[in-house]
Amino acid sequence: MTQRLEGKQIPVVEKIAPDSVNPFVFVKDGTKLVKVQLNDILYIEGLKDYVTIHTKQQKIVSLQRMKALEEQLPASAFIRIHNSFIVSLKAIEVIHKGEVQVGGTLIPIGETFKKSFREFIERNQM
Repeated sequence: MTQRLEGKQIPVVEKIAPDSVNPFVFVKDGTKLVKVQLNDILYIEGLKDYVTIHTKQQKIVSLQRMKALEEQLPASAFIRIHNSFIVSLKAIEVIHKGEVQVGGTLIPIGETFKKSFREFIERNQM
């Protein structure tokens, strides 16, 4: 499924309500749509017009902008911590100064996101 914007074909991510029993999104991977369970997402990495969704099993590269994908994710479970990274709250293993560890990968926390990230963590502590 695509949408026209300024004469370009833009892939559309299908949104499923965050309160669904099995929340997921469909993302375009080449010529196919791939169903990605939100619980499987560790983090999302953006580079210009592409995003790489890092899951427990695989990496999915999709032609779309971070902002579009970010809007499809439940704000209670995912947070943008850098211009190029969105992380799953469940997947965070360690928070240390200016970075988080997710799936063994260190991800920087951008200066502009530090305050909102700290507040997000405080709201979601058990």
